[in-house]
Amino acid sequence: MLQWLRARCPNTSYAMKLDSDVFVNVPKLVRSLLSAPRSSFITGVIQRRAQIRVRGELLPAVRDGPGLRFSMDLPSRILKASLNVKPLYIEDVYVALCLRESGVEVSDPPGSAVFFSYSPFLMPHCFWTEVTVVLLENSELLLESWRTFEKQLQYC
Repeated sequence: MLQWLRARCPNTSYAMKLDSDVFVNVPKLVRSLLSAPRSSFITGVIQRRAQIRVRGELLPAVRDGPGLRFSMDLPSRILKASLNVKPLYIEDVYVALCLRESGVEVSDPPGSAVFFSYSPFLMPHCFWTEVTVVLLENSELLLESWRTFEKQLQYC
């Protein structure tokens, strides 16, 4: 994916990696990117206190994969760092290792962007218009979430 982005999207400012079972509030996403840094920027659901050990070492903050946003200078930097990082089957953790290798720090989502690595059991009245990315239980919930989002746009 990173090679494809680097080759085919040279004039793009940002890219986003999503899982197939993720709801994205596109208008809120675009608004949040208006204030985001244009370089060395990567954000999403951040697990700052994750106690993840890989090959005997504690990892730095890890970006959860449901909705990973990044500036377009990072694909080249991650690919270059990957030459020095032993492959790992967990892509979120592997990207974190490559980012650490290249000296890139994680960023909190800009503005009031809200990322959820789960769909909460109790949702506020205008939940879908206030979030940016939500990982759902399964991809079948996407259509239902989108319909609720469209209804909430009318009164939230």
